[in-house]
Amino acid sequence: MSAFKTPDSRDEAGGPANGAVTRTVDLVSDVAAIGGNQQGMVEDADLRAGAASMAGLDFTSAGVLALDAGTVPAEAALVLDWLNTLLYSGRNRELRDSILMLPPQMRDRPLFAIWSAFARLPHEPAAVRDLLAEIRRALSPDEAPVEYVLALSGEVNATLSEWSDYRELPPLIEEIDRVQPGLVGLPAALEQRLILVRCMAMLLGWPTHPQIEAARTQIETLLPRLTPGSQLLFGSALMNYLIWWRGNLTAARPYLETLEVLARRGDMPPLAVMAWYYGALSFAYREGALDRVQQLTDAAVAFAEQRGVAHRLSNAFWVVAQAYADAADFGRAEAAITRYVASAPEQWRRADLLGAHYLRAVVALCESNPDKAIAEAMHGHEYAGRYGGPHQAAHQVMVLARATAMKGDEQALAHIEHLRLIAERTDNASFRIQAAFAETVLAHVQGRRSDFAAAWRSVAEIALQLGWRQITGMQREVTAELANDALGLGAGTETRRLIELWQLVPPRNGVVHETWPYPVRIRCLGGFEIHVDGRRLEAQEGKAQRKPLELLWHLLAQAQDFPQEALADWLWPTLDGDRAMHALRTTVYRLRLLIGSKSIRHENDHIGLNADHVRTDLRDLQLSLDAVADAAAPEARRLDALDATLRLYHGQFLPGIRLEAIEDVRRRTHARVKSECVSLLLAQDQRDPATVLRASRLSVIAPEITWPTPLSVLSRQA
Repeated sequence: MSAFKTPDSRDEAGGPANGAVTRTVDLVSDVAAIGGNQQGMVEDADLRAGAASMAGLDFTSAGVLALDAGTVPAEAALVLDWLNTLLYSGRNRELRDSILMLPPQMRDRPLFAIWSAFARLPHEPAAVRDLLAEIRRALSPDEAPVEYVLALSGEVNATLSEWSDYRELPPLIEEIDRVQPGLVGLPAALEQRLILVRCMAMLLGWPTHPQIEAARTQIETLLPRLTPGSQLLFGSALMNYLIWWRGNLTAARPYLETLEVLARRGDMPPLAVMAWYYGALSFAYREGALDRVQQLTDAAVAFAEQRGVAHRLSNAFWVVAQAYADAADFGRAEAAITRYVASAPEQWRRADLLGAHYLRAVVALCESNPDKAIAEAMHGHEYAGRYGGPHQAAHQVMVLARATAMKGDEQALAHIEHLRLIAERTDNASFRIQAAFAETVLAHVQGRRSDFAAAWRSVAEIALQLGWRQITGMQREVTAELANDALGLGAGTETRRLIELWQLVPPRNGVVHETWPYPVRIRCLGGFEIHVDGRRLEAQEGKAQRKPLELLWHLLAQAQDFPQEALADWLWPTLDGDRAMHALRTTVYRLRLLIGSKSIRHENDHIGLNADHVRTDLRDLQLSLDAVADAAAPEARRLDALDATLRLYHGQFLPGIRLEAIEDVRRRTHARVKSECVSLLLAQDQRDPATVLRASRLSVIAPEITWPTPLSVLSRQA
């Protein structure tokens, strides 16, 4: 992308009209100069000056009158240059009106019929595709190469613009390959355009083509030579290909950033700008940046409504619906689906149904409703077989694989294999990781521990290579449970990296594995240490530095968020209410600087530690004691929890800290460790060596315990 040329300042200063007239490298500037045939390029300076003058006036008062007086090739060149100005700047309605005002003998020529079709392209891609196909079939590439190539390339563009059925692209690519060797003497810009549309059709409609990588290289090579509008259009298309097919965010990022400069200009073709918005939204979605997704959506909607291309917002809402579903914001996800369906014109309803079924299935996946997901995906898959392209069918298969895996249904294996085959044939990163993820879910649900561990490692390997922070239908709570179980099966290093990449929060049910990578770890039993991102913080000294620590100690002592008024009274008993609250807010700010802003919650007049971000040994101990006390749990699980308690209780809570609230928690915690553990041990066989060993370890922690005589003697011997 460094080869991208800097947009010409004259384009910005002169506005869209004069800028387009002087862009001699543009496609139609070449075509206009030869009047639609091969008579040669007009380079007369006076003619260009006249064109600029015409562009600044009303077209009807300058162009049409000249044509009525008797058209010559040079004047036809001016007309075509002006038509290109309208097309380039997205003034499609004005373009159609201008063509209708041409004299009949000019309007009936194939070249102007093609231009009239181009004017309808943003709103009627299917009709335009059929019209251009009819024009192309009536032309000979030998006798009218320019018109033939314009119709053929426009036919490809119309198919890409409709995007609901890419099955028509391979025959068009084959037609380009058939006629291209015989097209001699084409204008350079027109030849470039034919190469570009062929390459783009391959990337999006024929990803298994053996020349696919060569096509990508050709696009990257030609981009710097194009006009800014064409750079934005083809560069955005390439960016979307890199994101959705290759999953390569690193390769897509330079296009995202460089093309944004063009997308913000006021003279860019609206469809090119919308293509950039689609790519930007896709990138933000894969990065897990929900706030950025919302900002871009608002900007895209405002632009589309202003420029009359609101019907092109369906792509944007397709991404947005998935983003909100993955964030478990199902109300907004459903609203995005509604806007997705409503944004496309009636003639695109087939594509709406395909996408709507898929999106509703994704929402059902994220709601843990596999039956609904299967029903929606089955409808979508049937429809895709009749009307959709291979990528749309694959999306339905992806949902079917995940949903049947969630149910532990063996049928998931067939869907997984189908999805994996598609991924291999198209080198599609999204389908590849989804196949591995479905296999992981199936093995986990069926209790196949070794298969689950192997499949999870495959998911981690692919995900870490891609660097995505979000995959479709992730179900973060379920994924966190999978990651926690994978840690227990020894998949440590890659799992911890994946947890950090996907920003997973610890499971809320059950015991979190001791190696879960919390950003902040605090030891407060038998001592006091803070580790942030693996680095131990040094103790702070002085009265001013103590207050944030005192606040932290009080928060550690509370199982739930604490009322801020009570905290202020405890920490500043001699200050009045307003001054104490001001001091509390300042101290919260300083504590966040110390251990991270995400570590402290301050909501609804309550303050507490964020348990998803901060791990404390006291909280782990309390969870273990809860499991020990759970009389309904299997005895083996309770004994495992007792062993965890003995490992965790290194000593009393915050020893040496003489604050009333801390001393109270210290006493209660020690008493609970004794009572819960002693109660369970006394219910065991007192001559069992395991019981004796546990009693001996508990006696070290609490030597004041008095055991029954047999157990007392044996534990001392142990």
